[in-house]
Amino acid sequence: MKHALILPFAVLALSLSAQARAFDANMPDLPLDEVAEPVAEVLGEARDRVVRAERDGADEVVRAEAWGHLGDVALAHDLVSVARHAYTNAISLRESRQEWHYLLGLIELGEDRPESAIERFGYALELYPDDYAARVHRGRAHLALGQLDAAARDFGVARDLAPQHAAALAGLGRVALEREEFEQAVSLFNAALERAPGSNRLYYQLGRAFRGLGEVEQARRSMARSGDIEVPVPDPVLGQVQLLSRSAQFYHELALSEADRGRLDAAIPLLERALELEPDNPSFLRDLGDALARQGRMEPARQRFQRWAELAPDDLEPWFYLGQLGEMQGDLGRATEAYEAALEREPADLDARAALARISLFLGDAGSAASSFESLVSEAASPEASARFEYWLGLSRLRQGECAAAADAFEQARSRLDSPDARVLDALARLRSTCLEADTAALDQALAWADRLYRRSPGLSSAETLAMVHAARGEFDDAVDFQAQAMFEAVKLGELEGRPWMQEDMARYRDERKAAAPFADGHPVYQAN
Repeated sequence: MKHALILPFAVLALSLSAQARAFDANMPDLPLDEVAEPVAEVLGEARDRVVRAERDGADEVVRAEAWGHLGDVALAHDLVSVARHAYTNAISLRESRQEWHYLLGLIELGEDRPESAIERFGYALELYPDDYAARVHRGRAHLALGQLDAAARDFGVARDLAPQHAAALAGLGRVALEREEFEQAVSLFNAALERAPGSNRLYYQLGRAFRGLGEVEQARRSMARSGDIEVPVPDPVLGQVQLLSRSAQFYHELALSEADRGRLDAAIPLLERALELEPDNPSFLRDLGDALARQGRMEPARQRFQRWAELAPDDLEPWFYLGQLGEMQGDLGRATEAYEAALEREPADLDARAALARISLFLGDAGSAASSFESLVSEAASPEASARFEYWLGLSRLRQGECAAAADAFEQARSRLDSPDARVLDALARLRSTCLEADTAALDQALAWADRLYRRSPGLSSAETLAMVHAARGEFDDAVDFQAQAMFEAVKLGELEGRPWMQEDMARYRDERKAAAPFADGHPVYQAN
């Protein structure tokens, strides 16, 4: 019986020994002259630790830990060849450290060597079978090689280990997609997105699954939402390695990743750490200021943008950010000064000129705004820019009381793009429902636009637009229902008192009359925000 208990451990030891590499005592080349001073310092310390352990004839555990630490520091600074050399030496001295096998697997996977990655993750999982990250990454390596059954096994085990995380579900979705089990793939991708809604790269795979089901419109919508953000894999081992980084760029990139996922609370300390390492980096100042502004921390944001402007006195961009900050605070005087400072640096900049034209509109000078936007439309270098300026031209004409001219501008904006801006369709639906003489076909189209916008983003504005269209079509019960919903949303936001026209339009619908205006005086479209 005793031999039976010992046998599994003996097999494990043999398995690991079979993968050991010969120890290479040569110190790998460290690019100390090519990296920032803090990085060179921490790399030099790790190198010196190895040199001392080897010189003093330390025991194998001490030597292994020294080489492993060098591998960690090298990997934290993307010195992959150094990390591979160091981890291989560490493993040859101490095979039982699971994380070194795992980190070598990550290196192999990152360098597009899935076969080697599978081998490395296999050793790691022999030592610790319940490693979620190793299971997911080995599953991805199997998937890259088309080994669907093996991938499904790893993803399945990972899902059972941590059902609250998205990565294993996304992996199982990929397996189902490759097996053409499209309904299952859709279900799994949606489950993954519920757990990691910011992982927009999944939408491409979800679109493929919908296409396989023949649901073309769903496929198109999903693919339109796709991006570059991969599903996160909880990884405490790699996280500990990354904490060793002294690279400001590392913290900056990690912060941007957190911000892309909507996690500003996590991004801001990382950006602050990057600035500690490089206090005068304009990109870090810009991104920290932007993150602070998104959190409503306007004065700290302003301080970062002003420091950026001091460091780059000829650059218009910090002044543009300061102008946007002024608009967000409703301080149009400050915003105007900043945009004018931007134009002093680049007098032809269209975006700064457009910002000043918007401020003219917000201040009630619709004629000046319209003239500026007409010029901007003629100078725009792309259909997207032309359409954006035409939208604002339409609002300026509308503020002047010129409904037909406004409609012409909005129609021009709509015709320029295959997928027009939602704001343009919303404005056209409102105009056709109020100040334009629209026939049945035009109102049918307005209803289709308004319904699509509401389904895509149900809320105050889209419900209010849908109410207007129903009233214009004589469907007053529907108009009352949607206006009630819009008013309820306004109450939740604490904005109903500031939108008196909503009560007025509700009274009109109950009297079976259409809305009086597409956008009442005081509507947010005419205000800075």
